[in-house]
Amino acid sequence: MLGSRLASRLFGDEPALGGKLVWQDEWHTGPTGELELSPAGPVYTVIGVMEPVRSSFLTEMQGGTEDDDPSSPDFSADGGAYVPITSAPGMDGPNPRVDEIHAASLSSRGAAQAIDQIRQVVEAEYQERLRVSSVMDYMKESMKELRSLAAGILVLASAGLVIASINVLNLMLARVLRRTRAIGISAALGAGQRDVFRETLAESLVLGVCGGMLGLPLSFGLAKLMSRITQGTTVSLGLAGVLAGAASCIAASVLFGLYPAYLAARVVPADALRGD
Repeated sequence: MLGSRLASRLFGDEPALGGKLVWQDEWHTGPTGELELSPAGPVYTVIGVMEPVRSSFLTEMQGGTEDDDPSSPDFSADGGAYVPITSAPGMDGPNPRVDEIHAASLSSRGAAQAIDQIRQVVEAEYQERLRVSSVMDYMKESMKELRSLAAGILVLASAGLVIASINVLNLMLARVLRRTRAIGISAALGAGQRDVFRETLAESLVLGVCGGMLGLPLSFGLAKLMSRITQGTTVSLGLAGVLAGAASCIAASVLFGLYPAYLAARVVPADALRGD
């Protein structure tokens, strides 16, 4: 039996049913010292092609691929070939052995119970010579790694947000100090404290929005870089992430712009015009 993807890779558009396949995947050192393929193994006849299997977390973890190159590895269910254990390569030798046995539950609800039953049977029969693992085990390990990665990214992002907010605060304080005389003139011409407060706060908001717009392309670039570093784990910024980033920029710029806006609104026109 062939998986649907393997049948397509080997036979293309031709029908796979009745096709002949030769098992040959072991390497040995030849007379010249170079690696050579071992002699051809048993010949198998294709008796059927399996229906496509829905992709799963285990498929991604094991390196399932959509590549059409038959030489590229594909460990997914759709990329496998299934033969009777009695006629499997190596089973007719002096030391037949089975390295792995894969089992699937008919229902996801009974998966945990099935795993416990298999583990009990294996431990009772083989003690510690065999190990039972499940997709859930892979998921737990992967989630631990993802949580650690997410925590690190969150710490870095929080630190960057705090630093950027402090920079906005310092910049707005410096602008208020430099514009004290201009603020006094505006107040003398009729601008109220509320007008000065709103104008200064609007400047802080514009700075935050501009910073967020500049940081958005950098975030997409960092997401692509993280996808390459994690080797297959897709790191992407969805709409929720973009909106959260924009909201953070707006909130930080408004929050850290309140104090400079308050100082600007409290400028006394007479004192501002009297100074140099």
